[in-house]
Amino acid sequence: MLSSTPIEDPAVTPDPPPTVPNAARRASRWSTLFLGTTLVAWFFGLPFAYIVLVTGPATVVVGVVGLVALKRMTSVAAVRVLLWLSISVGLMSTAMGVGLVALRDEFAAFAACNERAITESAKQACFDALNEALLERLGVASAG
Repeated sequence: MLSSTPIEDPAVTPDPPPTVPNAARRASRWSTLFLGTTLVAWFFGLPFAYIVLVTGPATVVVGVVGLVALKRMTSVAAVRVLLWLSISVGLMSTAMGVGLVALRDEFAAFAACNERAITESAKQACFDALNEALLERLGVASAG
């Protein structure tokens, strides 16, 4: 009769799970917190979106600190991927925040126009005015 219990070879022992250094663990937590704050700030719109000028660079700095802490560890790829994604999103958010500051007059006019707009055609007119203002500000010739 066959036994259902596996035979364990005493010479073969499984590798212990990798230990992540405390600095990398802390950095990944902070990176996730800053990343979440950045995404929530973009979700709530203009007055809150300026927070990304702080949380975007903070996400990048904390992500780099975490990657440096994981410099010689090859067995924690998931944490590395999380940190690289956080750095990427932090850089994009920082760039978008700088663009928001540079074009704040155009976006403020769009927000005011959109707030007054009642119909869809009025909202479309606000959007068209924003596009025209952005094209003019960037020095691109208008198609219309």
